[in-house]
Amino acid sequence: MTKKVSHKTKEVIASNTRPPVVAVLGHIDHGKTTLLDYIRKTKVAEGEAGAITQHMGAYQVKAREHLITFLDTPGHAAFVGVRTQGLSVADIALLIVAADEGVKEQTKEALALIQEQKLPFIAVLNKVDKPEAQVDRVKKQLAELQVFIEEWGGDVPVALVSAKTGQGVDELLEVISLMGEIKGLKAEVNQPAQGVVLDGRRDAKRGAMLALLVRDGTLKVGDIIVAGETMGRVRALEDFAGTAIEAAGPSMPVRAVGLKEVAASGTVFTVVENLKAAQTRAAEARVQSARTSQGRVMKVEAPDMVYLVIKADQQGSLAAISHALKTFTTQETHYKVIRAEVGNVSMGDVEVAAPLNALILGFQVSVLPDAQTQAKHHGLAVHTFPIIYDLLDAVKAAIEGKLKPVLVRYDIASLKVVAVFKQGKQGMIVGCRVNDGLAKRGSKFEVARDGAVVGTGKITELRQAKEQVGSVAKGRDCGVAFEGATAQAGDELKLYEEREEIPTLESLKNAQRS
Repeated sequence: MTKKVSHKTKEVIASNTRPPVVAVLGHIDHGKTTLLDYIRKTKVAEGEAGAITQHMGAYQVKAREHLITFLDTPGHAAFVGVRTQGLSVADIALLIVAADEGVKEQTKEALALIQEQKLPFIAVLNKVDKPEAQVDRVKKQLAELQVFIEEWGGDVPVALVSAKTGQGVDELLEVISLMGEIKGLKAEVNQPAQGVVLDGRRDAKRGAMLALLVRDGTLKVGDIIVAGETMGRVRALEDFAGTAIEAAGPSMPVRAVGLKEVAASGTVFTVVENLKAAQTRAAEARVQSARTSQGRVMKVEAPDMVYLVIKADQQGSLAAISHALKTFTTQETHYKVIRAEVGNVSMGDVEVAAPLNALILGFQVSVLPDAQTQAKHHGLAVHTFPIIYDLLDAVKAAIEGKLKPVLVRYDIASLKVVAVFKQGKQGMIVGCRVNDGLAKRGSKFEVARDGAVVGTGKITELRQAKEQVGSVAKGRDCGVAFEGATAQAGDELKLYEEREEIPTLESLKNAQRS
């Protein structure tokens, strides 16, 4: 394929004005993806839309003769880490809210991320074509979140759109272009490029492939770049549509081929003068990373620690897994990810895992034959998964398998004391009615008086018609002998059982919240 300089790149290189980079956030069901699809299909040049590289998650469109770069940030809660990364490189954000449903919890979360990054944003009210749409109600909900729109004297623009019909989309793009002009986004195009890694994956034939966003300067085929611990010469560049190009200017998303390894999302890349300088800088980054890792490993770990080696198909997947694992953290759980990288499970992964008996987990990757053999030799567990939540379930099961059993209380009955027959040093005998549940001999109980617990005890006998019984059902009267507490007429006996159980992550998190 003949390489070329994209017409978009020429426009940028001809001026020091940089196109705005826009991140799109919102609740999972509020039409974010549908809106992006509509913009992509109607505003990307003919012949490009159908070939867009799906893994890049970024593309450019033209509005008012100006370019706009869109970052597609996944909407599901598991991908909050990826959304945060998208915001860190964006100039403007779109907060998508469905006009028929209004503000949801994920809307609030997205707004918090936008405000944390101090990004100017547009409130985009989608689905305004639906009969159930309540635009004014959504505006009031936003005002309650301290989002003050322009028509009510604030500084946040509002766009009313329908991602289904395209209503209001042109006006939205004009507002974005205008905001970009007001911000006065500039870039020095005639200098070595620098920018950010958006994503990365390893291709079986082409090797490491990185999705990059050029922030300044111009990136060209043949440039030598450093991205964290990896480096290499750019052998090929592709624009968002998969077309081979020679150069990419500021705010342009590209796919670069030629680096030795896949760099993590969010890693800053820079063009350097020669291979020696690149090798030196990458080596320095590796040494620093090794020192940091060594410092962490030297800490005294809990005996119930679960060690993890995680391999995935691309950096976006690793970011999602990493964020989801944070939800497994409680005071009682202990786990550590000792390696998280893109690529198939290799011998190197087994060597890292073996000393700590780590669990090796892969997401949409394979296990190399020699790694499988070596893992079996060390008795290491290696599992691969096509679905991210199955991988997370495996981690959850490993963590729960290390948890110690705890006593769990189960309330089984409530008895009303109607009469006191005998009280002595060895205990009491009272007459009761079973108001709820099933009273059992041997049960522990609390004495409740006027809503407060005033004592605890244990039932030693239950009698009905002077006969000893093992249990008494709801609504029946009975005689109760117990020890360890005193009671009077009108008190409530709250019977319960205690069982030793292995806790779950969910039960630990619920206990933490309560």
